[in-house]
Amino acid sequence: MNGLQRITSSALQIGADPNDSEETRQRKRLLVASVLLILPTGPIWGGIYLLFGERMAGILPLVWALLSLLNLWVFSRTRRYETFRFFELLLILLIPWLLMLALGGFVPSSAVVLWGLLAPIGAMTFDSPRAAPRWFAAYAALVIAGGLLQPLLQMDNSLPPWLINAFFVLNIGVPSAIVFSLLHFFVGRVERANRELGRLATFPELNPFAIIEVDLAGRVHYANPAAKEMFPECCESVVQSPLLEDLSSIAAMLQQQEERSHLREVEIGDIWYQQVLRMVPNSDRMRTFIIDITDLKQAEEALQRQNEYLAALHATTLGLVSRLDLNELLQTIISRAAQLLGTSHGFVFLLEAGGEEIEQKVGTGIFAGTIGNRLARGQGLSGQVWSSGKALVVDDYDAWNIVH
Repeated sequence: MNGLQRITSSALQIGADPNDSEETRQRKRLLVASVLLILPTGPIWGGIYLLFGERMAGILPLVWALLSLLNLWVFSRTRRYETFRFFELLLILLIPWLLMLALGGFVPSSAVVLWGLLAPIGAMTFDSPRAAPRWFAAYAALVIAGGLLQPLLQMDNSLPPWLINAFFVLNIGVPSAIVFSLLHFFVGRVERANRELGRLATFPELNPFAIIEVDLAGRVHYANPAAKEMFPECCESVVQSPLLEDLSSIAAMLQQQEERSHLREVEIGDIWYQQVLRMVPNSDRMRTFIIDITDLKQAEEALQRQNEYLAALHATTLGLVSRLDLNELLQTIISRAAQLLGTSHGFVFLLEAGGEEIEQKVGTGIFAGTIGNRLARGQGLSGQVWSSGKALVVDDYDAWNIVH
């Protein structure tokens, strides 16, 4: 970095604050750069007026340059951007108007008052669009006041006609060029911002998971393609769905606990959904992100059943090792088996060595009262299993019992 670049970089850091946002930092740098670029024109401008005998008109640009330098120095010490901006806009508004009065009106001053138009333009650039109308109203009021004061002013000055014409070109051309440059710059930024917004808008549109934005009354304001495919009814104005229940209470909880999101699982029919709900900043709407977790829940249930099966085997093994009472061991086995199969009913028949009948040793549920029953080979369901030595599955026991 050469010397000029170092000087320029240091100058643009005037008034910088580490806590500034990126937008504020850019506005500060742009305003400081604008003041530093226009500052040398003050002495040149004033010198020309003084050279041709217009003493008051020559002093005003010099005063503007000195006040701008003072304003920059104060800004470098205090970092009060709002104060610095206000005084710069005030100077660019008042000095051209005072110059117009000093030179005798709109025409003798070569329409120098047009420079004041940079005040509302600057307010829009360095402050916000909301501030610009007030500055434009002030500019319009000064122009009207200048028109009303025109008959009271001395209509000529000591400037030669060629210089008046030259200043006309400068006073119309330069502010116009500045306004055009600013418009071109900001229109370009708007176009780039729109392109970026368009790119960002593709994220929810291409997201394979459902995204729905609703107000707290349940009215749907946005649904991405995945949501419309998963929930066709979300295209309706108001959707009745377990996914959109308790929105007001969830919103209140998020606000009170200062949490960023709420996670819950919702079952609709045979399908399980995981739902994340977030409040949309600066609005009363809620955005919900939904994914189908049915496969995951089924895998969890299968894993749980497997764990229960292993626990049953473990308990049975411990019973055998510790030589528990046979009936107590069988009761444990049948209880565990019933639990794994999702039923409360079960029984176990045993065949005594050398015996001709099997006996029900234990039972749960409706079979708890039939303990001690005996069956011959081939009698009943258990007797047929004993006879064939093979497992037997019966879908409708009542119908099977009639046939057999």
